[in-house]
Amino acid sequence: MSFVECWENYRTFANNAIEMRLPRPEHSPDALHQAMRYATLNGGKRLRASLVYMTGEMLGTEKRYLDAPAAAVEYIHAYSLIHDDLPPMDNDDERRGKPASHILYDEAIAILAGDALQSLAFEVLATDSSLVEKPEAQCKMIAALAQGIGVHGMVGGQFLDIYLAEDYVYEDIAEKANLMKTAALFKASVRLGALASCVEDTALHVALDEYADCVGLAFQSVDDMMDEENPDRQWREFALKKHNAALSTLDNLEFDTSKLRGFADFVVNRRS
Repeated sequence: MSFVECWENYRTFANNAIEMRLPRPEHSPDALHQAMRYATLNGGKRLRASLVYMTGEMLGTEKRYLDAPAAAVEYIHAYSLIHDDLPPMDNDDERRGKPASHILYDEAIAILAGDALQSLAFEVLATDSSLVEKPEAQCKMIAALAQGIGVHGMVGGQFLDIYLAEDYVYEDIAEKANLMKTAALFKASVRLGALASCVEDTALHVALDEYADCVGLAFQSVDDMMDEENPDRQWREFALKKHNAALSTLDNLEFDTSKLRGFADFVVNRRS
């Protein structure tokens, strides 16, 4: 099976896991629930969820233990996109060719939907029936996701991106910002998949963290390159450098790393 076929399977798994754990749209307050569903089910590549599945499967974890963490990272990703699109942030009216949440609904509902999705992610990790039989791993998953999205992760990276973008030192901290803003959620996704396996191997976890950092930076570099009308060759060179570094981190792992390698290839070669 090709990587793309595997990825399509993971997208299907993720979409099912996401949908079944969301509140029903007809339940009160219905507008809020509808906004949450719109933000999460409105397309998406499910790359972060795929990392959860790939890592967990590589380590021999059954799918039933991976659905909840896969849904959780996608709730976090959706929340971050809702907030990114708001006027005080990136001020985008569209997301994936459709109206952004604050345009379709309003800013207050969009903010609240993002807040609700963030809390739902942790509720799922804390209470999902598939995880309660692994309480130690469950606690570690909650901590890993919190670290990945907090002041030293996604939120901190967004702060650097917004408030230091025009500063003369920005080029010196751009990689740090991208490590925090983008790579941190990739790392959290890989960690969740690994933690679900309950494999106690420090070297393995260090290698997977390094892999996720490199893949996350390559992903952001390709994103930045696609945003530029005349992309600099350096963007491409940097992405390829991080892609190669990501592959190197997997060389000494005694597992079938082919899917993670395929993921790195996909990230650096994508066109959207």
